[in-house]
Amino acid sequence: MNIEEQIQEYIDCLESNKKDGLLNLHLFIKALIPHANLWFLDGKDANGKVIANPNIGYGNLQLQYKDGSSKPFYQVGITAHS
Repeated sequence: MNIEEQIQEYIDCLESNKKDGLLNLHLFIKALIPHANLWFLDGKDANGKVIANPNIGYGNLQLQYKDGSSKPFYQVGITAHS
């Protein structure tokens, strides 16, 4: 399943009051920055345990840690969690 399909599946599973708002915001951001890299984080760790809320990310950023390591991440993210 590609990222677009994962995002759509996430949005489709939401309650209707959250679904419409998140879908509209997602479409707005995609129209505003159409070439931004899309991310989807399901909120699960490597063992499948839920540790965070699912979120949709846009863009690219390199996170820098104190120990000198880094990892790619997104610039802007949204979630349906209230």
